[in-house]
Amino acid sequence: MRLLFLVLCCAVPQAAPAQPASHLGVFLEVLPPALRVTVTSARVEFGQQHANAGRVVLDPATGEISIKAAGRHQAGQVQVRGAAGAPYALAVTPVSFLKGYRGRISFGLQMAASPDCSADAFVVVEHPLGAAGHVGKSGCSAWRFGGAIALDGAQPGHYEGLLHVRIAGL
Repeated sequence: MRLLFLVLCCAVPQAAPAQPASHLGVFLEVLPPALRVTVTSARVEFGQQHANAGRVVLDPATGEISIKAAGRHQAGQVQVRGAAGAPYALAVTPVSFLKGYRGRISFGLQMAASPDCSADAFVVVEHPLGAAGHVGKSGCSAWRFGGAIALDGAQPGHYEGLLHVRIAGL
C-alpha cells in the first residue's frame, strides 16, 4: 500500500506599513500642430486653343498664359495653413499627357510656391514632383500648378488629366 502525502505551504501576507507619500510618473507626447489644406483653385485650365498653336505655357508664378484663342485660363492652387514654421512635405504625381477622345497632348508640370500666400510672391520650383516646406510667418503657404502643353498636330476636342497632390505634416 502506497501513501501519498501532499504538503501545501502558503505564505501568510503581512501588512506593510502605511506610506506617507508616493510618486507617479507623468508622460505626454505633444503632436505637431495640425495642418489645414485648402484647394483654392481645383483646375489647371488652358482655355480654348487653336490646334497648331505650338507650345503653350501657363506660368504658375504669374498665372499668365503665353497664348490663348479664347476662354478662361487659370492655374491650380493649394494653400497650407497652420502654425508658423510648421514643416510639411508636398508630393505630386503628374500626368505626362492630357487625354481626349481623338488622342493625347503632351503636358509638362510646372509649380510655384509662395511662403506667405502672397499673390505676388510666387517663385517657380525647379523640381516640381516633390518639395519640403514650412508654413509661412502669416500661418499660410501656397502652391500653384501650371505647365506647358504641345499643340502641334493636336486634333480638335476636349483633353484632360489629373494631378495627384499629397501634403503631409512632418
